[in-house]
Amino acid sequence: MIYFSSIFYDNIMEMKYWAFKVYPYYAFPLQVIIPIVIWTLAEIKVRKTSFK
Repeated sequence: MIYFSSIFYDNIMEMKYWAFKVYPYYAFPLQVIIPIVIWTLAEIKVRKTSFK
């Protein structure tokens, strides 16, 4: 992970900026929106197949 972080960030301040300012906007769709969309589509598919 240290090698990985040294590739993406030039210094610790850049990493802290990304972690505190950018990451919440980046993580919200991945952790909330996409799972809800997948769950909704799965529910629709299950309900369509169970009524046939």
